[in-house]
Amino acid sequence: MLAAYVDESGIHQGSPAIIVAAYVSTVDQWGRFDREWSDLLRQEGLSCFHMTDYENRRREFTDWDQARRIRVMGQVTAIIHRRTQLRVGVGVNRIDLETHLPFDDGTSAYTYCAMELVKQVGTLMRRYHPKDRVSYIFESGTGFGGQVTDFMNVMRSAPHIRDHHRLGSHSFGDKRELTPLQAADVLAYECWKEVINRVIPNSSERRARRVSLRHLLRYKTTFHWIDKVGLARLARELNESGETGAQ
Repeated sequence: MLAAYVDESGIHQGSPAIIVAAYVSTVDQWGRFDREWSDLLRQEGLSCFHMTDYENRRREFTDWDQARRIRVMGQVTAIIHRRTQLRVGVGVNRIDLETHLPFDDGTSAYTYCAMELVKQVGTLMRRYHPKDRVSYIFESGTGFGGQVTDFMNVMRSAPHIRDHHRLGSHSFGDKRELTPLQAADVLAYECWKEVINRVIPNSSERRARRVSLRHLLRYKTTFHWIDKVGLARLARELNESGETGAQ
């Protein structure tokens, strides 16, 4: 059994993009991850590694100098590389989604990305772990747990879908208590910054790729950005099939 820890970035008001990201590994490797990550937190006097606080030098990161920031981020990246096996992110432009694929059942952009992430993880599972299943642990507190539970239950209720996506169970947790969710938080944030800095802006406004993201990408990461062309195509397919998930 493998476990996918899932977190998000960009669900705050005013964010043009929403990202959902996950790291996947075996239960044994996650146990080793937890010991190493917890040791790092204790050494640095941290209760939790929260990427937004780290990036904005808030709360526990307020007085960190640049040398400490670089050193700790290097340790964070090393633990992630050592203990994770699959790395997946999914993102969508919020305005594009609302324009081209408006859901009449109230499905959120977060939930849409979470559904797509499960499909992406399923593709990698069939390639690299065809005999295994993956359980999902989503960060709690997004406000969309009910929607996530609904779509996960629907997918598991159909044996062919459950088997195709290699689905196990799902649950929710607090990143302050589950250290693997803190790793997913790092990936989600870095993917969000990549979209904000380099995907959405026109060519004249794009920034250089962040060094922290380049380090994360030393090991292959699958990132699926759903643009307006893909959304429009999916909307046409749904309408032609008569499905009621979109108008």
